[in-house]
Amino acid sequence: GCWRVRFGIESGNPEILAGIQKGITKEEIEHTVRLAYRLGFEVKSFFMVGHVGETRQSMEDSIRFACDLPLKDITVQINTPLRGTESFRQAQDPKNGTMINADSSSYSFFQPVFVPAGLSVEELVKTHAAFYRRFYLRPVTIWRHLTSIRRLSDVTKYIRALPLVLNLMFRKKIG
Repeated sequence: GCWRVRFGIESGNPEILAGIQKGITKEEIEHTVRLAYRLGFEVKSFFMVGHVGETRQSMEDSIRFACDLPLKDITVQINTPLRGTESFRQAQDPKNGTMINADSSSYSFFQPVFVPAGLSVEELVKTHAAFYRRFYLRPVTIWRHLTSIRRLSDVTKYIRALPLVLNLMFRKKIG
């Protein structure tokens, strides 16, 4: 009865994958995702923007990678270094960027907490929204969703999700 698999890909850039110690290559990710798709699974993947070491180019690599894979859905979060993690330790080093919010009680994973060196809060928010637009507004993704509708409850699910998806794609404010 298993019909969907989810993969925590995180990035489509080899240097970022190595930096976050993912322990897997882009080629291995691509092979696994394509295999799951060929076996008939709906494939969802999770990505992040704003890793330590992230650049405009590495974020672009992630967007392109997501769009090149046979994914039905994605979730994109903004890297949120949590206390006690290697990411948090790295985020504390000013050469890696700026920790702009240390109050973990307000973390949402959709608002910048850490800004990598060379990037801005605005760029992270803009790229986050663009990632969703560029993935979901492609004909192939729309087709995958339309062909998965089987009953009225599926239509209801899409109607309920629409405000969230539109907010993620077209959000204007940062806070």
